[in-house]
Amino acid sequence: MKYLKLFLIYTQITLEAKNLFILVDCYCPGRMESLLRKLYCALPEKPVSEDEFVKVYTSLFKLLQVIVDALWFFFPEVMHQFTWKYLRATQKAWEWFFSQLRKYAQESEEVLNAKIESYKKQYDQKVMLQLLQKDFEAQIQQFDPYFRLVTKREIEKAKEQFKEPPPDNGNWLFYIDSTGKVHQNLNWDSKK
Repeated sequence: MKYLKLFLIYTQITLEAKNLFILVDCYCPGRMESLLRKLYCALPEKPVSEDEFVKVYTSLFKLLQVIVDALWFFFPEVMHQFTWKYLRATQKAWEWFFSQLRKYAQESEEVLNAKIESYKKQYDQKVMLQLLQKDFEAQIQQFDPYFRLVTKREIEKAKEQFKEPPPDNGNWLFYIDSTGKVHQNLNWDSKK
């Protein structure tokens, strides 16, 4: 019974780690940590403390997550293909499984096919949303350094504009200096 429990926990950890590579479902670090704690409790020999065990393996999964994020950053098309190939393979396996169960079904063939297609479409949409979210994160990572550089450059240009003193003719209502402080001309006359 102990070995069956270990096998089931290893299977859950593997399925959760799969979500790092294949974006069918979201990877949840908290869930992985709780699974590692369950694994530690189920291990027959405990060489280190539970916190140290969890810390080591969560850091390994974080490293793996960084590597996968780098793959998504540089090779998004390959990761998309990998995810869709996995999804199609699992869908074929489920279709085979359901074809074995059809002989026991109470519903007609048309109703079953309609339900299967409906669930398949909903699942494909869920996966597509996961992929779009990951692509969006990768695009932000690519755009963010450029955006920061351009923003800093434009702020410096704006500061250069504000280094000039206010006009001498007194025909100004507000003036912003290079520190960002706003000055109001109390002597301004709207008739000038």
